[in-house]
Amino acid sequence: MTGGSKWHTVERSGEQGSTPGRAGLLVFIGKHDRSLDDKGRLVLPSNYRRDFEDAGGGVLAPWDRCLALWTKAKFEDVMKQLIEKVRAGEADDDVVRLFQGDAADVQLDSQGRFVVPEEHRRHAGITREVKVLGQTDRVELWDAGRFGEVQRDKTPDEVSAEIRRLHIF
Repeated sequence: MTGGSKWHTVERSGEQGSTPGRAGLLVFIGKHDRSLDDKGRLVLPSNYRRDFEDAGGGVLAPWDRCLALWTKAKFEDVMKQLIEKVRAGEADDDVVRLFQGDAADVQLDSQGRFVVPEEHRRHAGITREVKVLGQTDRVELWDAGRFGEVQRDKTPDEVSAEIRRLHIF
């Protein structure tokens, strides 16, 4: 595992939590190295599992050059927002059909594993080695080599400069 952790909200009682329905926002952070097993299963990093277990699983869908995994509650929010965009004429019905149609239900087994469907692996170019990234409200699954290219394309200094340019800090 490389670095990687997950932020939690801390409520007044001092209890840590990041599940839907609690104060705060899900914030998945960090990156982890994983390998698919011979059955195409991936072990979700332990610091992400609680949110998916508490949510009754997740939803996996093709996203950009990778796969995205949302808790069921967050995916429902994403779909509601997307449908609102269709109703407002800002998005096409086919976007909803294709995005939701390509989504897959994810259930973790007792060891925190889930099957990554073959069609999803093809989309992301995942063969065996996987980089698992926390991305605030979702977890992304990247082919390790493909993500290595992304990392080589932008140095940490370039990332910092871009964030400074946006005047976030």
